This record gives sequence, C-alpha cells and structure tokens, in this order.
Amino acid sequence: MLGNQAAATEYNTLAKSLATKWTELAKDGDHYSLAFGANNTWSQKYNLVWDEVLNLKIFPPQVAEKEVAFYQRQQRKFGLPLDSRKTYTKSDWILWTATLAANQKDLNH
Repeated sequence: MLGNQAAATEYNTLAKSLATKWTELAKDGDHYSLAFGANNTWSQKYNLVWDEVLNLKIFPPQVAEKEVAFYQRQQRKFGLPLDSRKTYTKSDWILWTATLAANQKDLNH
C-alpha cells in the first residue's frame, strides 16, 4: 500500500517460507497439531481467515481443506471445540473457521 514493492516482496517471501515450515512442523496425519511436537492434539486454525480476506495467499489452500475435513469429525453438540483440550467453543472463532470451507456442504456437519 505504501508502494514499496521490494519490501512487500521480501516480507511476502518470508511469510510463505515460514508458512511452509509451519505446515511441516505442525503436520499430524490428517490435521495440524495444537503445538509443534504435540501429536494427537488439534486446534481451530481460525486466523487462516485473514489469509483469505486479505488475499495474501501465504498458506496453500490444502491447509484449510485438510483442517475443514478434520473439523467435520470433531463437531460436538454446541459446535466445534476450540481445541483438543476441552469441549467449549466460541461463536466468533467458529464463524472465522467456517469461512475456510470451500463450499456449503462442508458447513453442514
């Protein structure tokens, strides 16, 4: 927005590099873990919404697809829990997380 294309390119490249590292370090089979090295844990990746809203394209679309598929199996009576530690949730985070779904059918769980 400031017109400094060199800085924008530098930071975008760094962000994509860090996102790639994150996807490798957080990989836990069919989802991404709550914390690095914490296998069999998970959390809502609700902040991925901003990658989409701001059209940054930092994370590959497969990250959201993988998480949405996993979240469908984690649904509880009152919605998707915040993470694997407890069953409570927050409606704002559920909404942000719901934006990761590519289509309506992915929301019907």
